[in-house]
Amino acid sequence: MTGFSVRCRPDAVEIAVSDASPDLPRTPGTLAFVPGGFGWLVINRLAARTEISASHERKTITAYVTLAGAAPDA
Repeated sequence: MTGFSVRCRPDAVEIAVSDASPDLPRTPGTLAFVPGGFGWLVINRLAARTEISASHERKTITAYVTLAGAAPDA
């Protein structure tokens, strides 16, 4: 089973993605032609915090992206 949700918190946007793989995310190796892991690298650069919830059948990765202050009125 897969899933996707977005919630707006007072100080962050919470983005959760679930998939049917129990494999934990990994950082890519040094070889650019080896697939996989690049999404995890991007998430960790953008998110203030990440959480992983895993079982033997699936995993959910939740990323918290900090909200900047509202733009001042011009």
